[in-house]
Amino acid sequence: MEFVEWLTRNSVPFVLVFTKTDKVTPAMVRANIAAFTARISAWFEKLPVIFTCSATTEQGRRSCSGD
Repeated sequence: MEFVEWLTRNSVPFVLVFTKTDKVTPAMVRANIAAFTARISAWFEKLPVIFTCSATTEQGRRSCSGD
């Protein structure tokens, strides 16, 4: 949270990447993202882009590698 706040305060562009999504259920991934974005939403007019990734299952690989 502190790092995201620092990035925001210093106008550093960034995206949010949630990794290891293979370790929990898709519902838990959605719940974690919702909880995180709820905590930071007041800092933004529009939330940063969000990616989810898993190296094990290669989920999100195309999005995360920029291909």
